[in-house]
Order: sequence, then structure tokens, then C-alpha cells
Amino acid sequence: MPVPEHVRTPATPARPGGATADLPDRLESHLRERRDLLPPGSRILVALSGGPDSTALLLLLNGLAPAFDWSLTAAHFDHGIRPGGAERIARLRSRLAPLGVPLVAGAPERQLDRAHAELRRARYDWLRREADAVAADRIATAHQRDDQVETVLFRILRGTGNRGLAGIPARRGRLVRPLLGFGRDELARWVDEQGAEPFDDPSNRDRRYARSRLRHDLLPALERAVGVDVGESLLAIAGAAAEVCRNTERVAARALDAMAEGSAPDWPVELRAEALRLAGRRAGVRLRGAAVRRAARELPELVSGHGFDLGGGLRLERTFDAWRVRRTGTEAGDFEPLIIDDAGVGSGGFGASGHRRRVRWGPAQPAGSGGTRVALRVQADHFPLVIRPWSAGDRIRLPGGGRKLSRLMSEARIPRSERRSAPVLVDRHGRILCVLRRELSHRIDRDAAANVNFGFEVEDG
Repeated sequence: MPVPEHVRTPATPARPGGATADLPDRLESHLRERRDLLPPGSRILVALSGGPDSTALLLLLNGLAPAFDWSLTAAHFDHGIRPGGAERIARLRSRLAPLGVPLVAGAPERQLDRAHAELRRARYDWLRREADAVAADRIATAHQRDDQVETVLFRILRGTGNRGLAGIPARRGRLVRPLLGFGRDELARWVDEQGAEPFDDPSNRDRRYARSRLRHDLLPALERAVGVDVGESLLAIAGAAAEVCRNTERVAARALDAMAEGSAPDWPVELRAEALRLAGRRAGVRLRGAAVRRAARELPELVSGHGFDLGGGLRLERTFDAWRVRRTGTEAGDFEPLIIDDAGVGSGGFGASGHRRRVRWGPAQPAGSGGTRVALRVQADHFPLVIRPWSAGDRIRLPGGGRKLSRLMSEARIPRSERRSAPVLVDRHGRILCVLRRELSHRIDRDAAANVNFGFEVEDG
């Protein structure tokens, strides 16, 4: 049974107890195959607890940084449940100083419960805020193969569907896990070979935590009981589930496109529901429950200008003969603009709170991951450029003459509720160069690339 890319060991796995000298080469090969994980030129926020896994991640990425032109920032979050937090941060700073890697450190605003879910939520919320603060394209965490095995088993025991069985994804938006193909023991050996001294986290052996009991008690017991490599079996289950999820998502994406084109009623109700869930995932919202099923069931009867609240700040609306999922409460006044100073390679974020989007730019076509791409000819005196929201009266010059953006967006059937925060690219003279919307953008392709000198890619969502 095949194991999918996001749980497969990159290249040739090291044998248990064997040498790990090729580990950096294996990781580099994996990242060149999966260029969407950590694209060249990325600014990466590396989650650093100080344990063996995150220490390995930081050292490996720092070693590969020159080859990929990465800029790294380490990020340490002190949950406040163990003493000595300030001392650990000071030791991390001293270890990172020779590497030239800056460290940002944070702590919760209030005392947290020791439950893993609350600790995890606080940590990821902080990481996302820090990623915005340092304009990071990616947040890298040190989840590895054994974490994947434990996650799949844990979800089986709790009860889950295919998406849960597929395990930890290698990438979800900015969040990436480059080490899912490497085992805990080989990472620890490699760190030891580098002479690093990672911190020991006693909570990893604390039987009060379910994951610790699963790691130290249940998995070894299963190995003894069935006499097979339970980890490989669980990864095979994850592989099969991931393949089902990928195929389902392809069909759901076609259904979502059909909704935008006005033919969604021809699709089965459950497929329409899966399309709505996909729209939620693209917006960073996990949709579930009766609201999604009701919206999918009653979608054909929805009249233009009306809709359903799906939860999570999302709403399904009928506009003309199309159905769209949009965020509620997104106003232009809440829009944070982005300034692009020159024609060099760069990246950043823009948009309203709750709907921030990432954009990469440069003098050549960005190495992208499927977002909206735009190609332009930009003169030196156009800079600085600004990405700001559309406003009433905006016009754009096209080959056939000037046009009002409101008319263009109406012709593209962009709902009025979405036009208020539609991002436009403006030069230093106030001229609108383009609208960063898939419906209105000019795609970069091989024929067009020869006629432009500046490119953008906006991560859709």
C-alpha cells in the first residue's frame, strides 16, 4: 500500500542505528522535489522548543539556507508550565548567535491549562502573529515520522474519517513540516553528531498525557502483540486515506468551480457539501455540522442576493447565477496595505484582519504553488508600489482605453460585498496597474513571460 508524499521518508531512509551523515542531502533532495514547502527566497519562522527535533530542524535549515537563499528567524514560545523559561531563552540566544539566526520569544498572556489542546492553540496563535511581524512566508515546525505515526493511531482510537486518518499534512498554508519523513531517533543521533545539546522535556515521558502513554506504553505493546512494524502499517493506512482525500478534493474543487459558474445544482448534495468544506479550508476555517448540509441541500433554491451563514465567519451567497463563499464583516477600512519599495525579490502580507493574504514578487516569474499569478511591465519610476483596497471611482487604463473598476468587477460578476476589499496594485503616481483578483488578473505563461519584467503570485484563500 503506497505511502503519500507527506508521510514518506525523503530519498533513502537511514537504517535504525545507522549513520546519519546523508541526512542534510536527503532533506535538500526532498525540498527540491516539494518546492511549495520552502520555496527559494523564503523568509522562514522556525518554531524552536530547544528539544532534539526542533534543534535538528533549525540546524538543517540553517545549513541549507545559502543554497535556497532563505532568511531564518527562530521562534520560542514558553508555555509557562515549567520553571526556568528565562534561562532557556538566554541559552537559546547564545547558541543561535554564532549562526547569525535571530530569536523571537513569547509567552501566553494568561496562565494556561496543562491540556495539550490549549497549549497548542496558544503556541500556534503566537507563531502566526510573529510570522506576520517578521513578514515570514512560512512557519516551519519539527513534526517528524514518529509524530505522524502517533497522530494516526491517536485519531483511530478517538474515531475519525479519511481526513483524520491521512495524518499531519506537510503543508497547510504558511505552516510546513519538512521533517515528516525522518524518524525521531535518527534526528536525535544527527543532532548529537553535530555536538549540539538540546533541552530535555520531561513532559514527553509524563504518563499523565495521553500521547505520552501512547508513545511509551501502547505502541510498544502493539508491536509485541502483533509482531509487525506498527508504525509502517499506520503510515500505510495514512497513505491510503490521503489518496482518497486527494481524489475527493479534486472532485470537490470541480464542484466549487461549477458553483462559481452557475452549474452547482447538477452535483449531488454531499458533493456540494464537500465543496463548501473545501472553500472553508481554503479560507482557513473548518466547516462542519448542520449548517453546511442545509446550505448544500437548499443551494439550488437560493435566489440572487441571499445566502446562508456557514459558521466561522463564512457565508454562502447567490450572486446572479453563481454561488460564492465569502467572509463576513470584511470592510475596506480594516484593510492593511502593503508597500513594495523596489523591483527586487520579496514577499509580504496584506488585507483585512481575518483575511490576510500572502504575496511574492520579483523580476522573474515567482516559483509558486498554484495561487493567482500576475505579470506586468513595471518601469523604475513606478516604485514604490502599493497594494490597497479598491475605492469608488477607481479607473484602470487598458489597451482599449480607460475603464471604471466597478464596471469591470460587475462584468466579472464579483459580488458587491467582495468589491469593497478587492486588492489593487497602484504605482507611485496613483495609477492602478492591476487588480489582484483571479477573475481579472493576467496569468503568467511562457508566451507572456517574454513581454513582462515583474511578476506576482498571491496565495489564494
